[in-house]
Amino acid sequence: MAAAIATVPTPHTRAAIGRCVPAGIAGYHATLRLAHIGVPSESWREAFAVVGAIVIGGTAWARMTLFVPPHAGPSAAAAPASLPLAAATKGG
Repeated sequence: MAAAIATVPTPHTRAAIGRCVPAGIAGYHATLRLAHIGVPSESWREAFAVVGAIVIGGTAWARMTLFVPPHAGPSAAAAPASLPLAAATKGG
């Protein structure tokens, strides 16, 4: 996965590979194990696991995009968000 992150030029895609793909894989395995409890059919277990992976990966992507301001440039995902002191104070 490190090679995939290193070869992708945009920070948003790097973040998706670095955080959302592992979350999707974990969601797949967690849903598959939970499906083993009550679903007798192997094909339905796989279907539930794929849906779980999509939901968990999508949730990770949605939560990650909430922290990037809409007016931010391409370097916004790489740098920590900070407000200027004048904008953060009451008097300006």
